[in-house]
Amino acid sequence: MKALITVALLAGVAHADAPGATALVDQPSAISPTNPFELHVNGGVEITGGEGMIAGGFRGRVGVGRSFGTGTMRPQLVLGTVFGSGSISVADPRGLDGTLALGYRSFGSEAQVGLRFVNGGRVDSRIYASLAVMRVSLDQRLMFDTVAGISGSGSVGVRGALGANWADHCIFLPQQAELVYERDAGSARYGAMIGWGI
Repeated sequence: MKALITVALLAGVAHADAPGATALVDQPSAISPTNPFELHVNGGVEITGGEGMIAGGFRGRVGVGRSFGTGTMRPQLVLGTVFGSGSISVADPRGLDGTLALGYRSFGSEAQVGLRFVNGGRVDSRIYASLAVMRVSLDQRLMFDTVAGISGSGSVGVRGALGANWADHCIFLPQQAELVYERDAGSARYGAMIGWGI
């Protein structure tokens, strides 16, 4: 019995002194023990609607984040760029089916604040709130004819979102989701974004 206790104690000491056995809470980052910065790249499908409009298309972002603290739940700030391309549909008698779809593109700067849940993996789950200011470009056909409810090509719009990313738990299934509010192109719309990335 004394021999078993001695072996167990020696194994515990060896594990505590082994390289890489530093407690997780002492690591500035799960990606790198000395680098608290992270790259965020993701994209997916976004659909919003409101005021008689339905908008849908691709939404992506690229940003750099900085986590603070040494615990398993760390505040995080991310600054980057958000961009999108798709169409806005509105009821219009000129359309064959009673609706008219117009091209829509947006590009701008975004800030995120949130919490990062560190678990020692290559990627950590996080929740966040974001706000973006975007430049909006609309279908060039609006230069020759107007469509009721759609306006503001070349104007500035805003996008707010509440989101979560769980990329460390799945590969092929969606890894990110957002509840979205957008005000641009002459309307305020609510919807969701489902995407992939980190």
